[in-house]
Amino acid sequence: MNAKKPLLTIRLEGEQDVIIVRRRTKQIGQLLGMSESDQTKMATAVSEVSRNALQFAKKGTVVFFVDDATKPFFGVSIEDKGPGIQDITKFLEGKVNHCRGLFGARRMVDRFDVDTSENGTMIYLRKVLRSRARSFTTSEISEISTSLGKLAQQTPFDEVYSQNQELLRILEELQHKQELLDESLRREQDLSVSLENQVQARTNELLYARDDALQANNLKSQFVANISHELRTPLSSVVGLAELLATSLDLSPDDKELADNLLDSSKKLLEMMNNLLDFTRIDVGKMTIDKTQFSPRELLANVMTQFQDQAQRKSIMLFLESAFDVPEYCYGDEKKITHILMSLTKNALKFTNAGSIKLSVSVESTKDDSIKLKMSVTDTGIGIAKQNQASLFQPFAHVDGVTNKQFGGTGLGLSLTKSYVTLLGGEINVLSEPNRGSTFWFTVPLQCERNSACPTK
Repeated sequence: MNAKKPLLTIRLEGEQDVIIVRRRTKQIGQLLGMSESDQTKMATAVSEVSRNALQFAKKGTVVFFVDDATKPFFGVSIEDKGPGIQDITKFLEGKVNHCRGLFGARRMVDRFDVDTSENGTMIYLRKVLRSRARSFTTSEISEISTSLGKLAQQTPFDEVYSQNQELLRILEELQHKQELLDESLRREQDLSVSLENQVQARTNELLYARDDALQANNLKSQFVANISHELRTPLSSVVGLAELLATSLDLSPDDKELADNLLDSSKKLLEMMNNLLDFTRIDVGKMTIDKTQFSPRELLANVMTQFQDQAQRKSIMLFLESAFDVPEYCYGDEKKITHILMSLTKNALKFTNAGSIKLSVSVESTKDDSIKLKMSVTDTGIGIAKQNQASLFQPFAHVDGVTNKQFGGTGLGLSLTKSYVTLLGGEINVLSEPNRGSTFWFTVPLQCERNSACPTK
């Protein structure tokens, strides 16, 4: 016995046919005892697939049927003679742009089957008839077909009228719901005084909880700072001993490699500990500014020297660029500015596999004996997508999971860098495009060397 029992066939030749198909789907769903929600879902899915058939094949055929082979289904098949779906796997995963409507339709039905080739596509949609437990008899199918035949005799104006009546019914339901909502709002207004008191009490509780949380956070930061400080002392000894061991002349090549690995790992661990300690100091407001006299050009040159060997091992060219009007000497926190440049240059080397890295300094603005310098680190590395740049300077943040697994890191470097720049009264930002490199720049206000005037801009 054939379990698939056809009810109605409609040819698709224009958008007006899609409207009729949607209407017939709801009508058949109603005749089959489907809920209003299931009718709407099925109608939406059928109209999406029908519209897709029109878009890519200009015409198609829609067949409505019931299928009760295993359990009662309301089914619709949509056939077109278009070019077919090239990659069925990507389509089923919703990764084909022009088939996004089909992917949405798939989620609205209980069964979604596709048979596609270069000669066309056949899509079957099925929705379970939850209100029915037995198969359809021949007389029932005949009655449904007769009802549909009468509906099919309606003119397009009749179809529009029916849709308008349905819209009016929906509007009446909305109006009724609006009346219920207005009544509810009136009751809410009657209780407003009591609610305001409750809100005020809850607000006070939240304020107390916030104060407790802030205190707990400060205690946590203090604890981390103390632990970091206690760990840094023995770690410094480990680094010193590892350096003595690595520079010993009595080591075999294998022992030399092990000693170098030990030294490198201990330095990285000490650097992480220092970053964590500085992060907690900034968090509790105990970081201070120590101003000394220094040369901006020499500072950049020293930073570049620190990374010269590492850059040569990766065949990356390092160079420095200094504007002519940068003063010979300035007053500011040389250590923190050095830390900022070291962190940015280290990141540039980490994410650059070929090309060059440029350290530059220029005058942003001057006023009396004050000057604002702009320093930047430009690389030709992997770059950063626009949507990922906003979170770069957040604590423990990484661009994405893949980058974190490939390059590692705690996610504190750029966060500390931003904190240093903010502490010094400057600002920091990045300009970057994927596969075209990045430029991290920051500004820092300084005092000119007392024995020489600031340049005039």
